[in-house]
Amino acid sequence: MASSTEQREDPFANGMVPEELQLSQRQDADSDIGPILKLKMQSNEQPDISQMVAESADTKTLLSLWNQLEVRDGALYRRWNGGEREPKSFKS
Repeated sequence: MASSTEQREDPFANGMVPEELQLSQRQDADSDIGPILKLKMQSNEQPDISQMVAESADTKTLLSLWNQLEVRDGALYRRWNGGEREPKSFKS
């Protein structure tokens, strides 16, 4: 058993996420999706891009899709309207 002064090994350090983790947990741990998920859970109001300067390009891309994003069961989804041939759906 590790003492409380020892650092615990990061289970995601090797880039592998255990399959049994829920989508919401994987998104929360993701360095690109996590910041947007947290912000979206706090408020539906889109933050200014100036608050996101330290974030990745992918996070900023997600920010640009803010009005198409919603949180369901703790996971971030994008509303997708495929036009006349496809019904509105959600993509994770």
